[in-house]
Amino acid sequence: MAYLLISGNAFLLPFYLETIKGLNPQKTGMILLLYSVIYFFLSPYAGRLSDKINPSILCIVAMASASVNAFVFSFSMYEQGFVFVITFLIWLALSFVLFFSPNNNQIMSIAPAGKHGIASGIFNTTINLSTVFGVAIFESVFSQFLPGISTKSANLLNAGIPREILLKGFSAAYVLGGIVCMLALGFSIMVMIQSKKRGGGHE
Repeated sequence: MAYLLISGNAFLLPFYLETIKGLNPQKTGMILLLYSVIYFFLSPYAGRLSDKINPSILCIVAMASASVNAFVFSFSMYEQGFVFVITFLIWLALSFVLFFSPNNNQIMSIAPAGKHGIASGIFNTTINLSTVFGVAIFESVFSQFLPGISTKSANLLNAGIPREILLKGFSAAYVLGGIVCMLALGFSIMVMIQSKKRGGGHE
């Protein structure tokens, strides 16, 4: 569920920055780089933190934060300027830096003894599938709000679609992002409950 938002955002946000904010590809890339830079510098600390704190708790906090962030961004996309875009990317990085390493940790911690290799393989497969489905689902939701685009003007930038219609599509996609993170939050709570029943996890 969490990876759906990450992959869907990576696909849609560049179009939002170019069609709504009027940025060229170079400036769009520089803004998107903000997420990666924050994640790069903070991820080692998140990994260490998950060794000290129950990783399920960190995942719960991360997905609650990511869900609120996606909902806020979906309704602030109509605002002028770049404050909300930059805030969204920083907030997204801070949320997911608390999720990825702790989530890996909790998955390996609850895998049956002697099955860690299988668990790792299944986990990596689900990540790849989530990446594919995230792009497909977000694009489908976004496209539901667009009028038919002829093959002669398949490029979104040149399709002449009114700004208001594009914004409705973008906003709906990020509402979906908030919902899938809420589902990820629910699964993280379930994992924590099961870990406590089994007497596992970090205290």
